[in-house]
Amino acid sequence: MKIKRIAIGKIFDSKEFKELANEYWTEAQTLNIQAKPSREMYEILERGGRLKSAGLYTDSDKLAGFIVIVITPHLHYSIEIAHVDSLWLSKDYRKGQHGLKLLKEAEAIAREFGCPVINFSCPAGSRQEKLFEKLYRRADVSFVKNLI
Repeated sequence: MKIKRIAIGKIFDSKEFKELANEYWTEAQTLNIQAKPSREMYEILERGGRLKSAGLYTDSDKLAGFIVIVITPHLHYSIEIAHVDSLWLSKDYRKGQHGLKLLKEAEAIAREFGCPVINFSCPAGSRQEKLFEKLYRRADVSFVKNLI
């Protein structure tokens, strides 16, 4: 398994994207709204230097997971902060260190941007939350309410 920095379009265009995306949205959905990612907006952020992505590939070059990092200004602290927009690893590849490799790559991207902070979010009560509690400091708690 290897991580490759790739353009966001390579994730959208991969033959594995539909399967990975369905798995992602089924397991990680928190807003009770049908997911409909805007490729156009992702690509605008990427062209503006505000988005970086990477894929985790099998030895046969199959996309098994991905991360998407968005860099935004933090208005309270006047710093750039890295937000992990998407972090996904197919269930078939969750054994071993593959997920940790994706997390380390996210941190590396954030450092390259000079971000002193990286922000992860995940569904409450998930396996991902348990992992994050071991690796990172809990900062904010998020609450949502559907209005439509």
